[in-house]
Amino acid sequence: MISHGNADFTIQTDASSYAWGAVFNDRNTHGMWTDEESKLHINVLEIKAGLLGIQSLCDFKNCHIQIQMDNQTAVSYINNLGGTHSRLVNYYTKQIILWCKERGIWLSACHIAGKSNIADSHSRKDSQENPRRPKYKDINGRATLDNSPLVSKTYGNDVPSSSFSEESQKCVNFTIKPLSSTSIIPKTPTDGMCLIRNNFKRQGLSRRVVKTLMKGWRPNTVKQYNVYLKKWIEFCSDKQWDVEEYSVSHCLEFLLHLSKKGLCYSAVNTARSALSCIFDQPSIGDDNKIKRLMRSIFLAHPSKPRYTKIWDVSILLNFLEKCSPCKELTLQMLTFKLVTLCALVTGQRCQTIHSLNLEECHITQTRAIFHVSKLLKHNTPKNNENSIVLPGYPSNKRLCVVTYLREYIKRTKPFRNSSQLFLSYACPHKPVTKETIGRWIKLTLMKSGINTKIFKAHSTRAASTSAITKDVDISVILKAAAWSGQKTFAKFYNKPIVKDDGTAFGKAVLRKAR
Repeated sequence: MISHGNADFTIQTDASSYAWGAVFNDRNTHGMWTDEESKLHINVLEIKAGLLGIQSLCDFKNCHIQIQMDNQTAVSYINNLGGTHSRLVNYYTKQIILWCKERGIWLSACHIAGKSNIADSHSRKDSQENPRRPKYKDINGRATLDNSPLVSKTYGNDVPSSSFSEESQKCVNFTIKPLSSTSIIPKTPTDGMCLIRNNFKRQGLSRRVVKTLMKGWRPNTVKQYNVYLKKWIEFCSDKQWDVEEYSVSHCLEFLLHLSKKGLCYSAVNTARSALSCIFDQPSIGDDNKIKRLMRSIFLAHPSKPRYTKIWDVSILLNFLEKCSPCKELTLQMLTFKLVTLCALVTGQRCQTIHSLNLEECHITQTRAIFHVSKLLKHNTPKNNENSIVLPGYPSNKRLCVVTYLREYIKRTKPFRNSSQLFLSYACPHKPVTKETIGRWIKLTLMKSGINTKIFKAHSTRAASTSAITKDVDISVILKAAAWSGQKTFAKFYNKPIVKDDGTAFGKAVLRKAR
């Protein structure tokens, strides 16, 4: 839809709080907003003015049109094919894109200064006498089609405003607009989670109860659900189905569509879970045909663990041991070593390492204990205590996480402006995100010689726990790494350690030679 080449035609549009206007070459058009429309945000009016302008003036096909506007938000939405901040602006942007697509038009948007926008005067023309009178007038000033949002007026710039001759009548063109003013807010929602909200409302729940229920999902779950609910909205829109109508056949078609797109079983199952939040009376998840389809998808595209084998933890420990003594390390290398040691000795996720806070820390000669008050991924109503223990290792100071923790706190004290443990090693030394924690660990893995094209930062969790399965009771591992049961550990984390480079078998055979 977007072309960055030279435009074949250029149109300028503008909107005020009471009217809109558009100019194309020697032609222009304008119209009044209804009382209901005039209350909308100016960004909505600007993008709608763009829609009305190209519908009224651009009777071309298979060309590149540039629309010039003095509203940066409208320009950004068109060039980015929509946005997320305004539901209505996104809706009218989609209408523009679909209208252009049907005619083979390549559309681009350009921001211009308000004083350079010729359409500005046309967006105010009909309201100079009475800014709030929602009427359309002909070029003689006679009122016509009061309060009608379905008509736009188009005429040439050379038509005199004082006469209405036969010649001037040929220039007047009343164009039917496809949008209805009775539905300012589109019936089809653009936010996936609003489908769940509407389901609660249909059950007669109060606004306060609905608001509380909507907080029952973690942010990451909301993000995942929103992705597939938006796909559901698009799918139903293409099929011209009601997105909120309970239909097992529609759900079956949608889930099969996702599978045919190449999504694995776990992704399709997340989509099914999202749909079950909309259609929960009866639940989609309990339908036998849905269950049978999900089983078929599993057999065709089964979920697989990311790793079948894991790297040898001694490789990383040997590298970290060489990065010493702590006082001679740069702040960057000290940070990398400390964060990696924390991940190894706790078996925790990057989220947990990121949540470590000095205000909730108690350091002794033998250990450091962090009491994390934030809710973590593994927390449940029955398990919401988070105590992270970093053990001292006096027999080898080069691998003692407490030693490096003390040095890190001492080194960051002069510029520390946050109680969060890990700060950026570069100015202005702000607290880092969990994504940065993961990137630091991955860089350390790469420096130690581990293949980071295969193994990510999260692999430290599997490497450290797999390395000690024969030395430590399973209950200790489950408690330290915050697993509620052995199944998760056995399926996703307890992996054979890669020590053979592929030559062990052949060498063993050759050693039999006499």
